[in-house]
Amino acid sequence: MENQQQKKKKKKIILIILCVVLVLVALFAAIFIAIHQKNKVTVDGEEGTVIAMQVKELSGEGEVDSGNYFTGVIEPKATSKYNIDSSKGTVNKCYVKVGDTVKKDQKLYSYSNPEGDLEVREAELELEMQKSTTSQQQATINKLTKQIKDANEEEQDALKQEKAQAELELKQASFGVEKAEAALKAVQSKNNNNVVYSTVSGVVKQLDQSQMNKTVITEETNPAIFMEIVDMSTYYIKGSVDEFRRDELKKDQKVTVINRQDESETWEGKISEVGELPDGASEENTTSDEMEMEENPNLTKYPFTVELSAAKGLNIGRHVFISLDVEGNDATSDTLSLPSDFLVEKDGKTIVWTANDGTAKATEVKTGEKNEELMTVEITEGLTTDDYIIYPDSFVKEGMEVQKDAPTE
Repeated sequence: MENQQQKKKKKKIILIILCVVLVLVALFAAIFIAIHQKNKVTVDGEEGTVIAMQVKELSGEGEVDSGNYFTGVIEPKATSKYNIDSSKGTVNKCYVKVGDTVKKDQKLYSYSNPEGDLEVREAELELEMQKSTTSQQQATINKLTKQIKDANEEEQDALKQEKAQAELELKQASFGVEKAEAALKAVQSKNNNNVVYSTVSGVVKQLDQSQMNKTVITEETNPAIFMEIVDMSTYYIKGSVDEFRRDELKKDQKVTVINRQDESETWEGKISEVGELPDGASEENTTSDEMEMEENPNLTKYPFTVELSAAKGLNIGRHVFISLDVEGNDATSDTLSLPSDFLVEKDGKTIVWTANDGTAKATEVKTGEKNEELMTVEITEGLTTDDYIIYPDSFVKEGMEVQKDAPTE
């Protein structure tokens, strides 16, 4: 009997322990589900997580979406390229070097041309000979004129014929002088102009010393550049736009130029020209290693030019993004605007639901101008681009937990 009672007692204890364990398991499960469901809300019968977005993403200050931007290359105001003219001889002296700043009409380099000097001397000698012949013919005419006065009537007829012949030869000699003078002027223009002067003010960017003191064979299709001078007083951006977006560009339209490597670095400018004819050279701009965006080669491209207000920090040849400023928007680049449906009127105040610490909080903000076209409102106070905000759905409550970043799958 005692054994049976002990067995029943043990079974009872085991049953009690099992019940306690089951209760604890159920309790822990309930707590886990409750905690997990804190971040869940039910909308139209479906569960979802409330996600907070950073203001900079909503206001267009996040990563650059290159598909919405135009591209271009920084170019100087003007570039002057100089090729050696082998007909003038060889370049024997250079008055500037790479990096020098030069002014317009400043001496750059000079030619040495022994053959040209010989041509000039030959032309000068020919002119002297023609002038000498003219003088001789004039002297002959003067002599015959005197003889005619002193001769009798029979001798005069012969002398007059001789004088007429001399006058004809004088005219021919005078014509010879004119030809010789023209020939001398031509060779002097060709050979005496042995100094080359700069046609622009700028900086010497290229100088090929290997072409000096030797005869250069000029290639008509692609002559070698001896010297290059760039005018960097003003920078321009040369770009191309496809036929579908060409109408977005207008002359004098303000633009923002963006550094491709650091979009926080920007410059202001305006469109100075939009090409009316297709750009045959647009393909060249898309083959550079720096160009990352793929473009459709079948689209017709039109050139456009942007004039920069200031160019500090820019280098010639750099590729940049170009963003069109919204017409009629005079706000500075640091103006903060939000979609108007993120703002809520509550108790006479304008609020935005923020979630910087992971919980929803009604934050009062001050507003400025509204943009009806873009459906945005300027935020002048109470919010920064680094803040996190959530959409003001009806189920959003003060203090509810919010996930800052969208979950990755």
